[in-house]
Amino acid sequence: MATTIKKYAREIKSGKAKLFFPYQEGGKGTILDPSSPEIPLDILEFGIYDLKEGPFTRETGDREVVLVPQEGHFRIEVGGKRWEGDRKGGPFAPPYGENNASAIYVGSDSRFTLTGEGEVIFYSAPAFKDLPACFIPQGSKKYVSRGEAFWRRDVVTLVTPGNETSNLAVGETYSPPGLWSGTPLHIHDLDDPSGKQSDHEEVYYHISRFKGEEIGSYPVQLVFDKDLDIWFSFIVRDKSIIALPGGCHPVVASPVSDIIYGWGMANHGKAPILYDLPEFAYLKKVENLLGQIKEKVRLSEIESLPEYKLLPEIGKKVLELILREERLLREDEISS
Repeated sequence: MATTIKKYAREIKSGKAKLFFPYQEGGKGTILDPSSPEIPLDILEFGIYDLKEGPFTRETGDREVVLVPQEGHFRIEVGGKRWEGDRKGGPFAPPYGENNASAIYVGSDSRFTLTGEGEVIFYSAPAFKDLPACFIPQGSKKYVSRGEAFWRRDVVTLVTPGNETSNLAVGETYSPPGLWSGTPLHIHDLDDPSGKQSDHEEVYYHISRFKGEEIGSYPVQLVFDKDLDIWFSFIVRDKSIIALPGGCHPVVASPVSDIIYGWGMANHGKAPILYDLPEFAYLKKVENLLGQIKEKVRLSEIESLPEYKLLPEIGKKVLELILREERLLREDEISS
């Protein structure tokens, strides 16, 4: 949100308000508290329940909560309803292209009790409607492939405002080794009356398949806002948490491991709308063209496509470079 990142810009640059939080074992609840002056968020709360430290009981008050099991077995009771399940092997256990994510929504003025063995993360935000608790079981929400080439990833959206929730949007993103997420560069910082963008705070929770000792598998999280002169990069080890008050926040997985990051978004009760920065919006046209090219082609064949003619010169060059790297361009037509 533009209002949030502007409010905390000075503290973020001075280090008084942190964006990066390495996880420490023994999660017993809230980690990112939006009421704390050291947390650059005003709406969105994030926390972790290490279930061996439980049981955990919470009164939601005027907030709604979405819980996402990460591993182990959980049991939850909400207003007389009981659900239980597990995430055997953690988020990386399913076959490629599938996910085993589930979620529990708990509305305002409710009470829940959580027990089990393993780990559950949660997001909370102000509620704008009284909605019933619900359980989103494993397999009910599928991955959707987004992007192409070096910025392809799989996204599962577990809950959204207007459906399961009144404010929170929560899901997970899977990034294959070496590929970028959050691309084309986008923001969600303004409540645009024309419907081209929303203003949402966000939190990422990073999971790595290979843990490592010093730097793990070294995926990188960027957070920047050129107008506010905010420029940060973080090596995110397993279970790192990133507070995202606004700005651009792309992620790149390292060549030695895929990654998964959970994400939660909230504002004032509207569904998220991501706005691609105009400087990189041409990448969507590049995506469309790449989706049509499945075997080796000549540049002259591509140049005849209507979508190609709509590309700016930089987009045409980027497309050529990708095709060359993917061995999809006939060698006799590669330009210098």
